[in-house]
Amino acid sequence: MQKMLDYVEKLDELDKRFAQINEMVQDPDLVKDQKKYKDVMREHGHLTDVLEVGNEYRKCLSGIEDAKMMITAEDDPDMKEMAREEMKELEEKVPVLEEQLKLKLIPPDPLDEKNIILEMLSSFKESQSLYNVVRIRTFRRDYGSKYQNRSADS
Repeated sequence: MQKMLDYVEKLDELDKRFAQINEMVQDPDLVKDQKKYKDVMREHGHLTDVLEVGNEYRKCLSGIEDAKMMITAEDDPDMKEMAREEMKELEEKVPVLEEQLKLKLIPPDPLDEKNIILEMLSSFKESQSLYNVVRIRTFRRDYGSKYQNRSADS
């Protein structure tokens, strides 16, 4: 239960920060400073993703509370059964959403957007060197082209 409260408190803090970021985004002077604009927009995107999962998490928690209240207050056995089923479904979703939220709360690494230079040195065996080149080209083709608009062989 404490873990849920910690997540809700953290989401409340992020809501406040998101409101501040939204105000900054609407400021026309922000565009004049490109570095600050880029940082603000990056944070805006990150917070949007976090709060999307966070809002779904909050809805699940409030749904569970509503179902509990319905179970205790309702006299109709069919309504109680329906509330129990709904509560069970929501309780199954909560750990999944907590895991997603935990991953989304990790701030993005600013170095992820930077390019790298990879230098291949020759090895003792030509076959080993060729094997490494093939692995790197395959990796670059499969993963690198997803993130950049370049061909895999350039």
